[in-house]
Amino acid sequence: MDKYVFMSYKSEEDEIARKIKDEFEKRDIKIWRAPESILPGKSYADSICDAISNSSCFLLLLSLKSQDSKWVIRELTRADDENKDIYVLFLDDFKITNNDISLRINNNQTRNYFENKDDVLAELIETLNNKYSFSRSNKNIITDKYFSFGNR
Repeated sequence: MDKYVFMSYKSEEDEIARKIKDEFEKRDIKIWRAPESILPGKSYADSICDAISNSSCFLLLLSLKSQDSKWVIRELTRADDENKDIYVLFLDDFKITNNDISLRINNNQTRNYFENKDDVLAELIETLNNKYSFSRSNKNIITDKYFSFGNR
């Protein structure tokens, strides 16, 4: 099974989520996101729960709008309950007022996507590739450039 990142976002922010997904996939990191990754005829809840369970990690696109989304909170709760690594990109500058969100991300390193989009994405993509070796697993290619010493 290919490795992938589960992306959680507010559906109203689909355009920015799609742009971020495209940047990840240009660098061979697969993104799972609803609704496009849900197969026809399948249950949303079952598909989302299975996708979170089988994902390598969880990417939260957090914004003033998304912090109050029931689906975003459900997805984040599921990822936290399953001890997934959670990565957070702030899409805009705001104070978190939702306690469910705050409690679940307070120990996570976050990045302000709104400040420097290209650099923030490049850093996150590099971090994910180093930790999860997405390029190697998704392409089934093993070359010397994928081997390194130390912790992964």
